[in-house]
Amino acid sequence: MSSLLTTALIILGPILFQNFLKWNAKRQEPPPNPLMQEQPPNTSSSTPPAANSHPQSVGEAAGPSTTNLRFIFWCLIVHEFVVAFEVLFNPPTNLFTALKVPVTAVASQLSAVLMAQSGAEFLPPHLTNLLNRLQSFDTRTYYIRFGHEAIVTCTHCRTLYDYLLVHLAKVSLEYIRLTGLIAVMTVAGSGKQRWRRWGLAAVIGAFAAEMWTVATVEVRIPRNGLNAEMLHDKIWYLRHTFLFLLPLILHFLPYSSASQSPFTLLHPVAIHLERIHARLSLFSLVHSAAQRNPELRNNAGQYWETMEKESTLGRESRDVKTEAERLGMGFEEKANGKAERRWKVREEASNIVDNMIEVGLALVYTRFDELTERISE
Repeated sequence: MSSLLTTALIILGPILFQNFLKWNAKRQEPPPNPLMQEQPPNTSSSTPPAANSHPQSVGEAAGPSTTNLRFIFWCLIVHEFVVAFEVLFNPPTNLFTALKVPVTAVASQLSAVLMAQSGAEFLPPHLTNLLNRLQSFDTRTYYIRFGHEAIVTCTHCRTLYDYLLVHLAKVSLEYIRLTGLIAVMTVAGSGKQRWRRWGLAAVIGAFAAEMWTVATVEVRIPRNGLNAEMLHDKIWYLRHTFLFLLPLILHFLPYSSASQSPFTLLHPVAIHLERIHARLSLFSLVHSAAQRNPELRNNAGQYWETMEKESTLGRESRDVKTEAERLGMGFEEKANGKAERRWKVREEASNIVDNMIEVGLALVYTRFDELTERISE
């Protein structure tokens, strides 16, 4: 029953975590700001948009939230702690390596060594049952292949496939736990979504390789029984090394930038353009209003007179001309040895202004045609 609940929790964990992320995102959403709501374009009004109503910058992708990263980090820490605890304090039990006796030792020799080390006159029932079963050579090969726990706990197992099913049920829980952790670490909003398929592929490949090795590798026992390769113990340490390293590798892999469709960027761009258009309209109206005020008009005139004097001094300065020629921005050319007042910068600026006027006139004509069509309708 406990294994069933553990398996259900591991399988349903990523789904519950995704629902938690959605609920947490809705809970942390700020209340709607009326200044941030989209307003219909109104070019006739001279009121500028609010200063704090800038839309989210185009192409800005929301990174993983701090709450999600903290939860994922603690899940990783707990997993790594559990794996390290199993390796350091709960390694696999092996009767032959613990007693330092050959694999071919008879049951009476094993019993004598156990009683001598424990100081007891009788062995517990489970050890007595184990020694009786180890009298079979096939059971000894299964002990090397599947480990001590499989032989002790599975009293009804007799064939290779019986032990293989028990081993599959036990090992699959560890790989399912690792799969759940990878699903949590690569959940939407974690920034590691693109690494999910690689992590799951590594888990599936490791699980398939282990089961194939356990089921097909031949167990060889030397004649003297010494230095026999304990297949189960070797695979156990390799599996736990994989369980420990894969989440760490996934944790240190770079975050992926959230990709956005170009169509999702059209709306903020449209809002930007509408606000720029409103501010330009406001600028033209402010300029017209300033010309109607005598004081503002005099101040503007004095300002532009000062600018004209400074620009004239700058243009007539020989140092400025020489530096402009050196930078390729000269505003004076020579033809036939005589200096001509041909100003490259002014010509380029004039061309730019002419193009802007053409575009503006085309836009005005288009708006005028639309207005005419609406009136005619």
